[in-house]
Amino acid sequence: MQILLPCFLSLTAALWAGPLTATRLLRAASDAHDLIVILLDGFRWDYLDIHKRGGFPGFDKFLDDGVRAEYLNPTYPPNSFPNWHTIVTGLYPESHGIVGNFMYDEERNASFNLNHLETTSDPLWWQDSEPLWITTTKSGLDTALFLWSRCDVPWEGKILPKYCVPFEETPPNTQLFVKNLNQAVDMIQNEGYKLAMVYEEVIDTQGHAYGPTSPEVTVALRDTNVVVLSDHGMTDAGPKDKMRLDLAPCLDYAQVVKTTEHAGYINILPAKGYVEQVEESLKSCPDVSDNVEVVMKENMKERYHYKDHRLIHEIIVLPKPGFYIKSPETNYSLPEREGTSVGQHGFDHTLDQTPDMRGILFAWGPSFVSGHKSGVVEQVDVYGLLCRALQLSCHAYNGTMEHVEDFFDTGSSSGAPFSSHPSYLIYLFVGVASFIALAVGATRGLG
Repeated sequence: MQILLPCFLSLTAALWAGPLTATRLLRAASDAHDLIVILLDGFRWDYLDIHKRGGFPGFDKFLDDGVRAEYLNPTYPPNSFPNWHTIVTGLYPESHGIVGNFMYDEERNASFNLNHLETTSDPLWWQDSEPLWITTTKSGLDTALFLWSRCDVPWEGKILPKYCVPFEETPPNTQLFVKNLNQAVDMIQNEGYKLAMVYEEVIDTQGHAYGPTSPEVTVALRDTNVVVLSDHGMTDAGPKDKMRLDLAPCLDYAQVVKTTEHAGYINILPAKGYVEQVEESLKSCPDVSDNVEVVMKENMKERYHYKDHRLIHEIIVLPKPGFYIKSPETNYSLPEREGTSVGQHGFDHTLDQTPDMRGILFAWGPSFVSGHKSGVVEQVDVYGLLCRALQLSCHAYNGTMEHVEDFFDTGSSSGAPFSSHPSYLIYLFVGVASFIALAVGATRGLG
């Protein structure tokens, strides 16, 4: 596991936001320390190609005048909360401690449940690694966050960003995104904020409800206008696409303390003294054992970076391609039910097994090369990019600047002192996706 200190060089990036917000954004002149980070949830790496029929002038602007990664590779597991925290720490989940959308801490008998946000607010879940907004706050940079993870959880019991609206599930509503983005720009322009982070989940919502290639996703993209980065993609996971595997008949209630997650993997905490029995039951279970890989935590391959944390339980069950693991739906399962989603993520994306899990990274502005397609960028690389944009001395992280160096135009004025830059909007506009269970009409599917 390689950990590097970021290089602290000057970086500028400009934001083009399309017709909904372009006028205000272009008036929002600021210096190059200012940064807007936008996370658009569930934006798969090939959505623009799939949905070309929708027409997206904002994305066309990025592609024509900016730089894009071939794709953004999420951390494992490619789900929301783990990747959200990787973006703002540069660490793999096994290092930053948010190892899933659903977690169970046996020592505290505490559950972390994406579908019950009151369970995610306990500061003890979040103390393994300092997020970017705490680093900026400690450095004296006013920071605003809109619907971004648990920005309301105090660091070390007392430190909070100056402005925070924490994540909550909301119905599909692009107008809320526009409102939040405009407020973020106002705060940077008129109130001296240096970092604003805005989250939007319309893409992920429509992807879960209708699948990743539906017309509803096209409409959501058209309303969103601008995207820079996402944490994971989405794959078709309806009954016609992936065969369901039910682990409940394979498990003896008396031998299991808790199961967490579903779909792309299941993490199992056996009762004390029953690890081998549970492992053997899974490996010999009819109609299941031939279609899954049962792995002891210590034997997880290094490419996953998913074994060195106490909240990762002893047994991990991975479905083979074409299969989907149902939540056991018992009183020891987290989540408690499977849901009805036909679009899903969380599947093994290592070794290119599930390319649908890939996300995107775009950037546009005076510091970036124009019309350039870069190579593959890892999710753990994004943190260094953000720190460099802010000229901020951040903590050590698992990524590298090597994967994003060719984003920058070395012949531009980006290397000049910040005071020499002209007075125009200078932002890095970055977005991240997540894995969320949301209601569509009267039906709610687990993410």
